[in-house]
Amino acid sequence: MVCLGIRFPAPGETLHAAGASLRDEMARALLGDAPPVTALPGGKPVFAGGGAQFSIAHTVGCAVCAMSVPGPAADAPYPVLDASPEAPALGADVETVRASSQTPRLRRVAERFFPPELKRPLRDTPDAAFPAAFAAAWTLCESAAKRTGEGFGERGFAGLSFTGLRAPMLRLSHGGRDYVIRVCWRTAGV
Repeated sequence: MVCLGIRFPAPGETLHAAGASLRDEMARALLGDAPPVTALPGGKPVFAGGGAQFSIAHTVGCAVCAMSVPGPAADAPYPVLDASPEAPALGADVETVRASSQTPRLRRVAERFFPPELKRPLRDTPDAAFPAAFAAAWTLCESAAKRTGEGFGERGFAGLSFTGLRAPMLRLSHGGRDYVIRVCWRTAGV
């Protein structure tokens, strides 16, 4: 099962602390305990002992944690994105939708770092709609890269493949900001 938790940090709470606290709360609710966290050789954080998987992301004013847990989705206290009994590797990202005045800079970033299949449709996107379209593309790339532990390297996201990935997107508004959230995973047999 794949679940998503969202937290808007309290005044004085750092985004990093909000994400870690959310991860631990979700683990206790879904697993009965918050296992210790370690890192894979490439640096991707994981629960020690395997089993459940998680991915944390944050941006100005918002932290998210996606968690995959083996077993049925019965009575999950968080929104369930996939009810299959698997615990697939996953990645999550959240981005603030920037002001349209930042469109020229965002266009340069997209041209430099995005794979061709995302660059092409963005080129025709009107300036007013570009920041939201950019956030949707960025969160797809970032969540796909975090799923494998690759992250954002010097070449950007140019070598990413989205074939066979599930990557639902959520848009929400809070505190005068608009956000795009994306979680990415591959189910068995895909």
